[in-house]
Amino acid sequence: MQANIQFKILTIVTFGVALPSCGSSTTTITALHIVNMLGQKVLSMTPNSKEFTLDVSGLSSGAYFINAITNGVTTTKKLIRK
Repeated sequence: MQANIQFKILTIVTFGVALPSCGSSTTTITALHIVNMLGQKVLSMTPNSKEFTLDVSGLSSGAYFINAITNGVTTTKKLIRK
């Protein structure tokens, strides 16, 4: 089943920090994976939280995908690391 869970990412990529958050007050992001353009996982975490800070300062500059898993549903967003 594919559903689109709303979550937003407020990025301050200059400092290497992203602030993911769910749009719903009852939904939490149970797992989050950052994948590079080659499909390789470069960062994984299990925040189990509605809002949290994601430190991407260790990643090289470039484009990435963020796969957020919420209630068993994966939603993908794009992240640009400058």
